[in-house]
Amino acid sequence: MTGNVGRVSTYICGSGGNYDEYNPSKVTGQEHVPEILYLLNREPLTVEELSRALNVSTTIISKLIQDLARINAIVERNGKWARSIPYFC
Repeated sequence: MTGNVGRVSTYICGSGGNYDEYNPSKVTGQEHVPEILYLLNREPLTVEELSRALNVSTTIISKLIQDLARINAIVERNGKWARSIPYFC
């Protein structure tokens, strides 16, 4: 899982609402989120696995995971995070 990691580009249809912590454009536009979405599209992963794959601290990954979960883009299943909406890569 190390090496070059792809990215997911996000496009939101309709109104995202206020530009706050629930706005999908704001959440998915954060640094490292496109790479997280790419990896989770391939397979469910833990925070630690994402941290290793991206060489980013688990603290940062945990915060971004919570942001993505808040907008229902990902869900936790059996201790791993997985996509909950369709991604086209």
